[in-house]
Amino acid sequence: MWMTWKASRLIKRKQRLYAKYKNAEHPAYKSAAKEANWELKRSRRKFEKQLTENIKSDAKSFYAYVGSKRKASLKIGPLKDDSGNVTSTEQDMAHELNKFFTTVFTKENLTSVPEIQHVLSVWSTSGYSC
Repeated sequence: MWMTWKASRLIKRKQRLYAKYKNAEHPAYKSAAKEANWELKRSRRKFEKQLTENIKSDAKSFYAYVGSKRKASLKIGPLKDDSGNVTSTEQDMAHELNKFFTTVFTKENLTSVPEIQHVLSVWSTSGYSC
C-alpha cells in the first residue's frame, strides 16, 4: 500500500474539519486539504520511486502497479445494426461484429491450392533442403 500513516491521518483531519464547518471554503479546511493532498502526492511519489528501484528483484509488483493505473477500458459499447437499431446484449454485439468481419475478410479460392509435392520439388531444385 502506498498511502502512509501520516497521509491517512491528514485525510481524516480534513474530513473532520469539513464535517465541522460544512464549508470547503473555510480557511481551516482549505489548509488541511492542501496539507493532505501534498502528503498524498509525496507518499505516492515515494512508493513509485521504491517500485522502480526494486524492479530488478520484484518486477511483478511494478507491472501490477502499472497495470492498475491503465486508463483504457476493455469493454465494447452498444453497437448499431444495419437498420440503425442499438444492440446492447453481448450475443447481439457478437453477431454484429461477426457480420462486419465476414464482409471485410475475403474467402480463398480452394480450387487453386498448390500441391505439397510440387512445392517441395521446386524447393529442392532451387538448392534448398528440407
